[in-house]
Amino acid sequence: MNRLIIFTVFLLSLYNVFAADGTNTKQKTIYLTIDDGPSGALTKQFLELFDQYNVKATFYHMGKKAELQIALCKKVLSKGHQVGNHGWTHKNLTELSEADVREELITFQNLYKQQLNYEPSTFRAPFLKSNIFIDELVDSLGMTSYKINAYARDAKPEVEVEMIVDNLSDLHGDKLVILCHERTHTLEALKHLIPIWKGMGYSFEALRADG
Repeated sequence: MNRLIIFTVFLLSLYNVFAADGTNTKQKTIYLTIDDGPSGALTKQFLELFDQYNVKATFYHMGKKAELQIALCKKVLSKGHQVGNHGWTHKNLTELSEADVREELITFQNLYKQQLNYEPSTFRAPFLKSNIFIDELVDSLGMTSYKINAYARDAKPEVEVEMIVDNLSDLHGDKLVILCHERTHTLEALKHLIPIWKGMGYSFEALRADG
């Protein structure tokens, strides 16, 4: 981990040098998205980190997990973050019948409407697998799907923190949608990455259907 700390400090100092010369005056925004929660105490740790750096994020929840953690979902929303529809069971929707796809998405929407008076306005297909029917259903439900610009590649249980930092250190662009997951190694990586991104001049906003 010492190598990671040194690497982080180096990158942060380098980006601060470039930021200080004032050559980039465009507004730069990161839309940090966190898939597969809510995850109990781990979700709370993500919220604490985001509070520390004034980060607003989008949590793509799984309906079957959210149903059991309504109070935690309410806390996520109370912090100014957005929650997106990630399906009810996290199944590959392209392998389901149209009726089952409808149930996956609509049951999720109904949970948040009925329990939290909140209507998720964005959608992310599990495994990023979609088709024309799913896209049209998402649109008919008033949701928007956003393409990602960067991926942490952090979904598997055993991923080195250094690898996640490396995957997300070299970012380019004014509006970036970054795909992460609610994992312990991702949390540790973000502790190093968020100061780097701040040093690069990025602010952090949550995704909404209106863009």
